[in-house]
Amino acid sequence: MRLFLITRNDNTDWDEYNAVLVRAEDVFDAARLVLDGENPYPGLYENNIVITPVRVSGPRGQIIADFNAG
Repeated sequence: MRLFLITRNDNTDWDEYNAVLVRAEDVFDAARLVLDGENPYPGLYENNIVITPVRVSGPRGQIIADFNAG
């Protein structure tokens, strides 16, 4: 299993997700995790997400900071 960062490429509205870090077999499996079924992640759709593999090892640093407050 690998880690994938799924982010939006459009504007986030209230009560919507902007990003999710998932563990999946590949990018297709990662997409299925957030898109299949009843869409457990409001705001994430097939036409507005970017899926980026995340290396487990690497230099020290921040992986994700997602701030959206009203």
